[in-house]
Amino acid sequence: MQLEGGFIDYSMLSGCVFVKDYGVTQSRGEDKPGLYHVDISGRQPKLEPAKRISTQHIAVNGAFTDSTKAAEKLPEFIERGYKPDTTKDTLKDSGYSLFYNDCGPGIRSDFRQFFDTSNIRGGTEVAKKLAQLVQIEAKHEKEICWTLHEKGHAVFKRALQLALAEISPADKARLAKHKVFYANPTMNLSVIDRYRQQAGMQLAPQPPLLNNFSLEQTWVTGNFASETHVSMRQLKEQGENGLANVTSGHIAGNALARGLMVGTSYGLPAQFAAASVAGWVLTWGTIALSNMGGANQKIIENNADVLNHMKGFLPQKRA
Repeated sequence: MQLEGGFIDYSMLSGCVFVKDYGVTQSRGEDKPGLYHVDISGRQPKLEPAKRISTQHIAVNGAFTDSTKAAEKLPEFIERGYKPDTTKDTLKDSGYSLFYNDCGPGIRSDFRQFFDTSNIRGGTEVAKKLAQLVQIEAKHEKEICWTLHEKGHAVFKRALQLALAEISPADKARLAKHKVFYANPTMNLSVIDRYRQQAGMQLAPQPPLLNNFSLEQTWVTGNFASETHVSMRQLKEQGENGLANVTSGHIAGNALARGLMVGTSYGLPAQFAAASVAGWVLTWGTIALSNMGGANQKIIENNADVLNHMKGFLPQKRA
């Protein structure tokens, strides 16, 4: 059966369906979006087109000018999300998978992200291709660790939306073995994490990574509050087995640090420094609301979605 972005080779016997082969359809040419196996044991990463995820770790990039640059830089983000069990040295032995997102730089990249975050035109073709990969991997019992980088969050969010509309309850149950790490998100974390929850996937052992010097990643996307919300959700999910640095005090401290940067690192007028205090208060308020759950949690997520779609109307300064 040929799918948009993939295929499944199957046979039927006595009412039973047997899957013989599956994979994603690889685009022709260099630096095309799709799945690759990455070997980083040498000086330069080696990329080979792949039909399926053959490693424990897979990364979805959201920046970088080409696939080689992405393959070279992403291991440090994988390590940040899954240490101490996974490091750049362990990845040299095992390799990892890369779903290359040819998002490109500048306004073209921003528009493509907008299509995936807002669902206009049903999302990008890259997101549709990633959705097929999620559907295919949901048919197999194996642990997969996802690392999302910058605009890769928007592609993954849209891919989950598409995949969840198609997969069976049994396939969805297998996604519980998947984990997700958020690295330098350029869309709202509460929004994407809502779909991660719907898929039944787990959060990575490390909290989300934000570049506090990036206005886009923190204030424009609403992640100055959503990072708190998602980190507290992570603390709840992992309980006593969570890492020690995922604590209410640590989370609020990060928020205060982001707030103090408003009038300095972001280059905004001095009067905006008052936002640091407001941001700190909002952070602790978000912690309280996240512990209450229910309707309050829904309000936070809906407001986060609004903030995410307002980003095109706000000034941005990238790190």
